[in-house]
Amino acid sequence: MDFERNEKEDVLLPAQEPCEDNDAALLNEAASMASGTILGPEHLSVLRRAIASNSLATLSHLVKNDAMGFKALPPSCVATHPKLSITTLDFLFAYGWDINNCREPIYLGSRHHDPFLWHVTSDEILVQWGLDHGARVQATDRRTRPILETAANCGSFAAFKLLYSAGAPPGRRTLHLAIQAAALGHIGAGDPEKDTEAQRKKRMQHEDRMALVRYLIDVVALDVNAEDWMPGDMGFSGHGGSGTPICYVIDHRNPERVKNARDLTWLLLDRGADPTPALEDAVSNGMTMFIEHVDQWKEQVDCGRARKGLTKVWTMLECCVQ
Repeated sequence: MDFERNEKEDVLLPAQEPCEDNDAALLNEAASMASGTILGPEHLSVLRRAIASNSLATLSHLVKNDAMGFKALPPSCVATHPKLSITTLDFLFAYGWDINNCREPIYLGSRHHDPFLWHVTSDEILVQWGLDHGARVQATDRRTRPILETAANCGSFAAFKLLYSAGAPPGRRTLHLAIQAAALGHIGAGDPEKDTEAQRKKRMQHEDRMALVRYLIDVVALDVNAEDWMPGDMGFSGHGGSGTPICYVIDHRNPERVKNARDLTWLLLDRGADPTPALEDAVSNGMTMFIEHVDQWKEQVDCGRARKGLTKVWTMLECCVQ
């Protein structure tokens, strides 16, 4: 493939080569590849490892020898773990990588995949980088889930707000999936002072997901009683319930999680969620803890109304006495 290099790109490549700790064996593998633009399995294997290890020397070799067409890099190769290096992303982008590409090679088992931005919704820095470099927030393939559904399900609140501010439209199940994530992410009651580092991170993640649920209801104004599927749509599969958002508090495969979802359940009820469909689901599956949460909320509301009623009566009596 003939890469068009401008003056900036000519400076970029040699200046960045020594920036990372490069793997000599990986570089040797890249050097043994024949020239060509066909994305073969061996090319993708080396490429994925080079990106994951931020091996700019290896990537430079692939560019110089035209070992592959950088424009068509599959999202699964670029969105690697551990955390991506912005320097590596800048390098790929400078040499023609199409950030909105969503095609995977057939031999990887899929003709379709989500674009790069869909893979990094848990990291607001990478989301911002993508937006700054022309990443679209609406997929061109109708089979791709709306990005705000992906962000609600497995992203961060900060990244979600970036995407929403960039014009990404909410999907039909954005609130449903945010509630599912908040329910599944709860670590249970306990003394925060005694948290391990892992528990502390889980607690922070749960608080982040609860904040997103509040944001979706109070700011984005999503309907707290909206059905997840229109008639004729594909049915729901996976964790959580099927129906209105509150149904997603329930996880049939792990009913124990419901016991830690009281605050989430009460939040939805406070915002006007109708518990009827979720209660029917809970009764049929023997999930008594969810039923108890709803009953406790009703008792709390009744007590509050009773107190207000007594206050009103006493106020009227005082006025009559005067």
